[in-house]
Amino acid sequence: MYDTENDRTSFLEKTKAARLEREQAKKKEDSVIVIQSHARKWLAKRKIRQQILAEFDQQIQENTELKCCKQVYLLAKKFLWIWKKDEDKTRFEHLCRYINSSLDSKSSSHSYIGVFFVKEYTQSWIGHIKTLLWTCCLYLSDIKVDYSDMKQVLVLLHTLVSFTSTNTWALLKTNNTMLISLDQLCNNFMGHLYSKGFYSVLKDILMKGLLRSKISLKAVSLSGVITLSTRPLVSSGLSDKLIHNYITHILCVPALMYHMEHTAPLCLKQFENEEVLKRCLEVLSNQEEAQYIFNKLEGSYVLCMIGNLIHLSHLQLNSSMKEVKFPLYTVSNRKSGPFVSFTTQF
Repeated sequence: MYDTENDRTSFLEKTKAARLEREQAKKKEDSVIVIQSHARKWLAKRKIRQQILAEFDQQIQENTELKCCKQVYLLAKKFLWIWKKDEDKTRFEHLCRYINSSLDSKSSSHSYIGVFFVKEYTQSWIGHIKTLLWTCCLYLSDIKVDYSDMKQVLVLLHTLVSFTSTNTWALLKTNNTMLISLDQLCNNFMGHLYSKGFYSVLKDILMKGLLRSKISLKAVSLSGVITLSTRPLVSSGLSDKLIHNYITHILCVPALMYHMEHTAPLCLKQFENEEVLKRCLEVLSNQEEAQYIFNKLEGSYVLCMIGNLIHLSHLQLNSSMKEVKFPLYTVSNRKSGPFVSFTTQF
């Protein structure tokens, strides 16, 4: 009887051990398959990346002659698919240079805008340009805006300026039948950039380029940043929301108007033509809106913002400033924070 029981127990233990051994073998086999699939995937992606980069380096160089826009578009789209921020910095700069130079061509087969008119590529090209422009912003966010970086800064700013307005598109000088649609397309690009944090990027550039013992933003680069900052304002009709963001990101940059007056005075004329000052003061004359803006800014940046508005008002004394109403602010410190009271002077 005991031998029967021992045999039964031994049989069950052997069966259990065999089952566990099969389970472990299955897990090992599955693990090997997973490891192999990841390794094959990595090797395949590495091979594809090397092939795309080899083709890119062959086709797109610093001083490449203009090629068929569709061919370049397909290559650029593949490049941005496998793009790595740190490793492909120089290649991306070459791509931007090529695209910028292609916009000077009046030929639809060479200008990068020509891809838009190819029906099968229109929608994908729009998404591609949005990716391209935001990638420019990513590089501008990380750049130190030092003298050694100004070459790259100018290329990136040039790309952003070129695709947020149709003014530099030579192709439209011979065919402007779709000018209204393309202007709307540029507004679409600006809206996309704004939703991603465009003003924060521009503020970083201004802060890093102007707040130093010797400014690194010269006339061209500073004009580019200011132009980019005002274009969303104009396209939105100087809406309250855009004005709020403009004040809290751009007009709060210390001594901005001073640098504009001495480095890029033409931008001041743009401010006057678009009545940016008048619209800002109208928003700030509303107590609730002004309090909202002041709460978003730290105390020192509030002073910088007021200083810039005063400086800009002084520069526009000879214009139609009599029509503008100026808010008067009284600021007092409380334990809960600064308190701002408002009156309005006409």
